[in-house]
Amino acid sequence: MLHYILQTVVFQLLFLLIYDGFLKKETFFNHNRFYLLASALLSIVLPFIKIDSFKAIIPKEYIYTLPEVVLGKTVNNINTEDAIVNTINTSSFYFSWGYLLYLGCAIALVLFVIKFYKLMAMAYKNPKVKFETAFLIELVNSKQAFSFFNYIFLGKDINTEDRQSILVHELQHVKEKHSLDLLFFEVLKIVFWFNPLIYMYQKRMSNLHEFIADSKAVKSSCKVNYYQNLLSQVFDTQKVSFINPFFKQSLIKKRINMLSKSKSKQIHLAKYLLLFPMVIGMLFYTSCETQIETPREETSQLTEQELQEKLKKELKGLSDEQAMKIIMSDDMFNRNNYLCTKEEYIKMMIIIERINKIALETATEENLINSLNNKLKSIKENTYENYLLRKEKQESIDKWQNSASGGVIKLHVKDLDNITTEEQKLIDSQVEQIRNDVFYHTQIISDGLRHKRIEFKVQNESISFASIDEVPVFPGCDTSDSNDNQRKCFSDKISKLVAKNFNLDLGKTLGLSGKQRIYTRFLINKEGNVVDIKARAPHPELEKEAKRVVQLIPQLQPGKQEGKPVSVAFDLPITFNIK
Repeated sequence: MLHYILQTVVFQLLFLLIYDGFLKKETFFNHNRFYLLASALLSIVLPFIKIDSFKAIIPKEYIYTLPEVVLGKTVNNINTEDAIVNTINTSSFYFSWGYLLYLGCAIALVLFVIKFYKLMAMAYKNPKVKFETAFLIELVNSKQAFSFFNYIFLGKDINTEDRQSILVHELQHVKEKHSLDLLFFEVLKIVFWFNPLIYMYQKRMSNLHEFIADSKAVKSSCKVNYYQNLLSQVFDTQKVSFINPFFKQSLIKKRINMLSKSKSKQIHLAKYLLLFPMVIGMLFYTSCETQIETPREETSQLTEQELQEKLKKELKGLSDEQAMKIIMSDDMFNRNNYLCTKEEYIKMMIIIERINKIALETATEENLINSLNNKLKSIKENTYENYLLRKEKQESIDKWQNSASGGVIKLHVKDLDNITTEEQKLIDSQVEQIRNDVFYHTQIISDGLRHKRIEFKVQNESISFASIDEVPVFPGCDTSDSNDNQRKCFSDKISKLVAKNFNLDLGKTLGLSGKQRIYTRFLINKEGNVVDIKARAPHPELEKEAKRVVQLIPQLQPGKQEGKPVSVAFDLPITFNIK
């Protein structure tokens, strides 16, 4: 929300600078009226507009990610720390900035309703008569003169000789429907009550309305008399921002100056062309900017005990198989952030507890039973507060940064809004690494509460495996099957090939333990051969082994797009569980 507000304010400031610097002194009043309305609306809408052609990113479907191959996987390998996804979407503490915003809107709305009510009461209590396309309402014991929609309010104490010119002027406001413009800005003032630029917009529009009405009214009366009328009378009027007052002391000089100006030359209309490069620049910014993902709102303010009871009821109807699917699902959490919410954490602990209980029911070895009992005990002791304390340690931060999926680089920072010099150096270093290594294409930066994701364009001619007309066919797969069935067959064959040929003794040989993540990328070219194999792993020997296994993929029947052979790129994540 804050990012959107800042964008809106900056855009409005730029539009107003153009108006004040180039357009305000011109006599193209109707053009200026359109400019103020359009630019105010554009400043609100533009932040939501994203033009894909402006983005320098890689489409998500460009490189197809195959299902993760898990080697050496057992139920016993599931532990609390590994199962918790390194994600957060919100903090446990909320300051009521949102409530303050809503409170301001409510107050602004109440003030508007009060002013509107007083105006309508004035129209109802005083006598009115039909005057051309408007209603003339005479105000007793008053020298006020203003209009609102098709009502013209005129004080009875105004001199008779001045009444005609005032009525002609106010009638122009009615005919031009100027009240709609002012009400538009009044609505913006209710929503963006904290934004001073909205008030500046409305003031400029109000001044412009007077110039328009003067320019039309002076055509039906003597210009000299009209000047004298403005100079000789300075009346008080209602201090209401959505009416058109005739006499306003601070504006009279500007109105006379504008009336005395020569009509602007048509060549000066070219100034309005400044709007186009400005709007294009704003669109380029909103389309290409890095989006900072705001935290998801916590669904409740319940205690951990209350949340546990609530979530256990929700998961009660799930089968054991469904519970396993949930814990292995990538869709359960947003993995781009560093921490997880209280509710996510407790849900994960409940699922892990359930899975360990399932394993305990089938376990026969005494060591395994003791291990599972210890895990169940530790689960109950792992509160969300302890989880947050654990995540503050550099060891946990390093673990998250090294857990990125294929082609992604992660970085943890203190505050996304206040990047330090040292953090910026790390960001720049990662960007340079992405540009120099085709294996990487995405950078994720998280401060725990939020994240921003930067995607870089990859230049090659490969087609997405997900959308290709005819997918590459793995030997043994039925060529007469549908694309979906062939994709599934392809994925299954790859998984079996890796599981069968990967050297599981390598972990012991290298002295490794725990979960080792290996990320590979390869290309199936137009001839159906596996080429351009890349790998990333915690140890060079694991990278070498992953490349060796991928090279075992036999020659395939190449994929086709519009009947022509094409290259297809793949990511293949491998998880190697080592006791």
